[in-house]
Amino acid sequence: MPQVISATEYSKRRGVAPTTISQAIAEGRLNKSVRRHGKGYLIDPELADAELAANNAPGRGGRREKGNVGMLTPPDSNTPPPDSFDSETETYTEAKTRHERLKADLAALDLAEKEGKLIEAAAVEREAFRVARLVRDGILNIPDRIAGDLAAETDQFAIHQKLTAELRKALEGLSL
Repeated sequence: MPQVISATEYSKRRGVAPTTISQAIAEGRLNKSVRRHGKGYLIDPELADAELAANNAPGRGGRREKGNVGMLTPPDSNTPPPDSFDSETETYTEAKTRHERLKADLAALDLAEKEGKLIEAAAVEREAFRVARLVRDGILNIPDRIAGDLAAETDQFAIHQKLTAELRKALEGLSL
């Protein structure tokens, strides 16, 4: 007589939830290997494995697939866990781990911002724009301020000194 085990034991052996085995029985994918025993079932594991292999729809098995109610073959032990989020192959544990890592990353970013080590990119862009406008305005105002003085000046060295002095004054005005 073949060795029989409970549906719960069989589900543990397969690495699936007991409800997955119950569903396979209800759908008729496990039939010859199953015997009613009280409120539960007794299953011949070798025969059940063969039945599942023959009766599983293509694409079933391995990691859960979209629309697949249960995983009736254990995942390939050589398959590494996914590196990025993939809703069709990510297990609950992987999703929970990823969620907790993201929460930790957000907490670290909040702390860095509160400590003043991190600032908003938009604020940096606004300040860079403001400083660039000050530089531009300061330099463009030089001709208006000294055009009359330079027009009267004939000495090249004196013109150079006045231009240099005005440029320095404009740039020193930017020092905050």
